[in-house]
Amino acid sequence: NRSAAFTTPWAQGTPLRDIVAKQAPTEVVVGAGGLVTLALRPLEVLVLAAGPEKQLPPALVSVSPAHGQVLDMLDSSARVNLTLRFDRGMDASVRNLALFDGQAVG
Repeated sequence: NRSAAFTTPWAQGTPLRDIVAKQAPTEVVVGAGGLVTLALRPLEVLVLAAGPEKQLPPALVSVSPAHGQVLDMLDSSARVNLTLRFDRGMDASVRNLALFDGQAVG
């Protein structure tokens, strides 16, 4: 572990938490002069923010067929399955909101 120390714009006593942690987020309290001191594991990344837990929007992890791939659609009745994978479970009704080239796909 390595010790990290840096100054922040937050006031002394402000609780900060890692908003990208999936489980057991790191929590620290801002010290005098806005100083934050904490221990980091090798390659650990933290995004500290004040206030209650924040929910980041879902992120797209993969697309199939691959992004930028051109599909030969000579037959206008041909069907192509598009597969989107997100970083978390999604409600199946989300697909009804999707647009492909401006057209509903649901």
